[in-house]
Amino acid sequence: MSNTGMEVAKYLESHPKIDRVLYPGLESYEAREIAMKYMKLADTNENMYGYMLAAEIKENNVNGSENTRKFYDALQMIWRATDLGRVKTVATRNAISTHQQQGEEGRAIADIKPSLCRIAVGIEDPADIISDLEQALDKI
Repeated sequence: MSNTGMEVAKYLESHPKIDRVLYPGLESYEAREIAMKYMKLADTNENMYGYMLAAEIKENNVNGSENTRKFYDALQMIWRATDLGRVKTVATRNAISTHQQQGEEGRAIADIKPSLCRIAVGIEDPADIISDLEQALDKI
């Protein structure tokens, strides 16, 4: 799942309809040095960065979420839910689900933008996950 998470993160980071990807294994990740230091397999000392990532969808205005809604609603294989830890890939729009009760001010402090979509990568073939993300991004 970590390997697939990295592959999905790299795909999203290179996509023109994505503003930012948050994943500890990416060179663009703010705390990458810390991730490299601590996110290692105990038996091999190899860096593995997990299956959780977040992507901000490009919007037409700063506070918008229309493109994010279109993307999220167009997902077909990827499960749309708020839970984590399944073996199936799951996507969540944090601003309207897990962080809804924080209010706008709380979400701003936590850097949870309306365009943020969290993805918990599952055990499906990476090409299938990326294909679903691609067809959903094409709907924007």
